[in-house]
Amino acid sequence: MSGGGRLAKAGLVSLLGGGTGAILGLVLAVVVGRGLGDTGTGYFFQLVALFMILANVLELGADTGLVRELSRQVSLGRHADLRRTVLVALGPVVLLGAVVLAVVWPAAPWLAGLLTDPAGQPVLTGLIRQTAPLVLLASLVAVLLGGTRGLGGVLPFTGVHNIGLPVARVAGVLVVLGAGFGLVAAVHAWAWPFAVAAVVAGVILLRQLRRTAVPGAGQAAPTPTPALAREFWSFSAPRGVAAALEIALVWVDVLIVGAILGPTAAGVYAVVSRCAQSGLLVENAMRMAVSPRISAAMATGDLAQARSLHLMTTRAMILLAWPFYLTMALFAPLVLTLFGGGFGEGTGSLVVLCVAMFVWTGAGMVQTILLMGGQSSWQMKNKAAALVTNVAGNLLLVPLFGIAGAALAWALTIAVDVGLATWQVHRVLTVRIPVRELLLPVVLVAVAVGLPGLLLRWTLGAGVPALVLHLLLAALLLTGCCLRYREALGIGSVAGLLRRRAPARPNAS
Repeated sequence: MSGGGRLAKAGLVSLLGGGTGAILGLVLAVVVGRGLGDTGTGYFFQLVALFMILANVLELGADTGLVRELSRQVSLGRHADLRRTVLVALGPVVLLGAVVLAVVWPAAPWLAGLLTDPAGQPVLTGLIRQTAPLVLLASLVAVLLGGTRGLGGVLPFTGVHNIGLPVARVAGVLVVLGAGFGLVAAVHAWAWPFAVAAVVAGVILLRQLRRTAVPGAGQAAPTPTPALAREFWSFSAPRGVAAALEIALVWVDVLIVGAILGPTAAGVYAVVSRCAQSGLLVENAMRMAVSPRISAAMATGDLAQARSLHLMTTRAMILLAWPFYLTMALFAPLVLTLFGGGFGEGTGSLVVLCVAMFVWTGAGMVQTILLMGGQSSWQMKNKAAALVTNVAGNLLLVPLFGIAGAALAWALTIAVDVGLATWQVHRVLTVRIPVRELLLPVVLVAVAVGLPGLLLRWTLGAGVPALVLHLLLAALLLTGCCLRYREALGIGSVAGLLRRRAPARPNAS
């Protein structure tokens, strides 16, 4: 298979795995919500938020570093450096993980006091201490799977991270809650699959290294270990900062809501925010399809091609993501009943988040263009500004408006992040698209999805019959409109882009 064929196949596998993981993440929220109620769900997701922030920080960017460094070393014939590069990556992660565990264990009561009310502190303290040893294993899973990706294996990452872990979590939580066990058992069922995943990832990476790091003629001389460490961490450390900022943006609002309003409000808001983020599968699909092409266009200075790709994918995201968020906003009360009683209080917050996601998805590929244009430092600064906005907004608005304030803070965060990236892409990188080029898909979604949905919501309410009728009408009307205006929308170009193989590198075999 050619290099382009392998890349296309890898993109498809990653897309299917990512979609599976996103769906199972939403299923997990439903299982937890119905099994633990709003208060138990709050404790659960507060623990998950703290766990994931710590785990991602402890990765130190070594996961992305191994993807980059191992693939470079193989292509340059530096096979003698492969094993030592893995050790260079793992050493600081393990060391810092041990330090964090030593700090978190005695600090658990203090952390619990920051994150929840006095009544919930003993519960959260116990959960933090019981899961703290697994945080390092979660970090190692990501780093080891980064190594497998660097050695050319997309299947291990997809199978273990995007499918195996989510399936194990959903199944484990479902079993323990179905058997009548409570919060503590559910948290353990969520966390312990990391231990199995770490062993599996380690075995896979070791086998890949044995196959790849073999002596042979024409290999480069081994790089001195100090130089190898400098090379690795000069790239990985900044990426680690950006990754920590990104994961904090995903979870910090849940922690702040729990700290100010208590676990019940945190449970409702956690479910609402998971619902809103479930629609980002469309963005991930577009990013996987166009990233190599945008990278090639930016590298060769072909701004016209970059603009064309940006326009096509932005239109596609509006046509695919906006109907999802319109439907979720219109039928928010019904959607939240899936999670059990007590979650209806998040209806207003879910509507606000859906509107915010119109902005995120309507901006198209600005984040990807920044990265593929070599401006990762710009994106890191954008994420830092967004995190400051998010924390300040939550601290100011949550006491005034409750979880609706958290939703407003997240909307402001998206406005800052997307606004900065859009300005940089349009004004500095000059990959701009005229707003008028996006009016047609916006109007089609409003006419085919928004107006019928509003009429049905107004006449039939937010029940199941209205939702079913809305989905049928929206599908028929939007499909018909897209077929009618397919040339103006460039639908044929988008379909060809998704089918087409990515261009092979000049030196690909």
